[in-house]
Amino acid sequence: MQTVPSCRRESSLNLNKILDMERLKFKTLFRIVRWDYNRCFKDESLDKDLFVEKYGRVMGEHYYNKFVREFDGNILKMIGYFRGSEKEGQIFCDMITERIEKYEQREPYNS
Repeated sequence: MQTVPSCRRESSLNLNKILDMERLKFKTLFRIVRWDYNRCFKDESLDKDLFVEKYGRVMGEHYYNKFVREFDGNILKMIGYFRGSEKEGQIFCDMITERIEKYEQREPYNS
């Protein structure tokens, strides 16, 4: 019986993971980037009040401080921070979606 070298097995596993990943859509990513670059009003930004509303006072303040002070408002780094908790990470993603929708009411997506 021939054994498959571990590097080939790992490569095959990584390929399967890539194939299982949901395809990124330019239009969705562009909407996120456009909002992230242009957000300037309180009700369009990820502010402390929003974090407290969604996560509660203690964890909301903790996550907000992490987002602002440690990650300098970088949404990708904050998403990485939630790697151990999909539920908390999804709340963060929902916050972003909510704010993008508010931003797009002011600044229509097609303009």
